[in-house]
Order: sequence, then C-alpha cells, then structure tokens
Amino acid sequence: MNLLRHCGKEVPVLTRSAIPILLILVVLGCEDAGYHVGTGDEWAIYRLADTTLTSTKVWNNPLGSLQLESNPFITVRHIRYYHWTTHSIEGTPQLEALLDQITTTWGTVFGRPFVVVAQGERIYQGTFWWAYSSLMPQCPYIEIISRNPRRIELPSLYQGVDPRSDPRIYRALKNSGILLEQ
Repeated sequence: MNLLRHCGKEVPVLTRSAIPILLILVVLGCEDAGYHVGTGDEWAIYRLADTTLTSTKVWNNPLGSLQLESNPFITVRHIRYYHWTTHSIEGTPQLEALLDQITTTWGTVFGRPFVVVAQGERIYQGTFWWAYSSLMPQCPYIEIISRNPRRIELPSLYQGVDPRSDPRIYRALKNSGILLEQ
C-alpha cells in the first residue's frame, strides 16, 4: 500500500486494484433486500402535494392533473405482504405508525386522496377513508381506523374495471417480493 504524507501524518492511498473492490462494496452496501429504487418496478402510494385537498374535491380530476408529493408516502418497504386476491396489506410497524399519525391529525369525513403508482406510472386514485364519515367514497379506499391487515377496498356501488388488479401493479408487487397470490 502506498502512503502519502498529509498534515505530518502518513495516510494510505488506494492502489488501482483496491478501487474496483471498493466500488463493489459500495454498490452491494446500497442494495435493499429485493427492492431496487429506480428500476421502474416500484409500487408506491403518493399523497397529493396540496394536503388541504380532500377526496371529494378531486374525484373527477384527471389523474395526470393531480400534483403528487415528491416522495412516496407508502412503499414496499412499509409492507410485509400484499395479498393479491383480497388486496389486503400486512404493514410493518413503520406503516402502522404513519397511519396512526394521520388518523389523529389528518381526518376528515371527505377522505384524503392518494395515487397508486406502479412501474413509474400513475395507475389510480384512491382515498384514505374514516369509518365515521356519512359519505361513501367514490374510488378505491383504505379504511384508516382499521388494523392489520388493511385492505384497499372498492366502494359498494363501484362500477367499471377494478383498477387494483392492473397488471403493472401485479408485476411491481411480484418483483418486490411481497406479493401473495392465494
């Protein structure tokens, strides 16, 4: 190993053979068990950038017109599993803490909107919903006061194609390793 004098002390200098080894260690250290940021395979729930908007205010807005927060609110890192046939989610303690926080500070009978994103595309609008609301949600929703496992449910009068079953969501969840199919 070569040494360099700096401020009166001898400091080791990396040799050419040590640099590739260091780069490999850095790359391996940045991996996160099965989830690779930036691959286009991500599944996430984003809140809207304007946190004063309620679900009833944005139900009819085009999905592309909704301005999302820059970082996702929920990612696969917050989920132990996603059961495909029931769309139920077993969350980690971190997810439960996030949802507990919004239960007490963010509640409204009009719901709080979110957007599900998979493989870099906005798939559908959903809402965090409170059981005490006298209104019915018009889109897929997560009952916020319920406990693990939570479900992304369709309203009872929902008509049309189920957006929760989009193949991009399936692929993103499968690639992340959290998908249970049966």
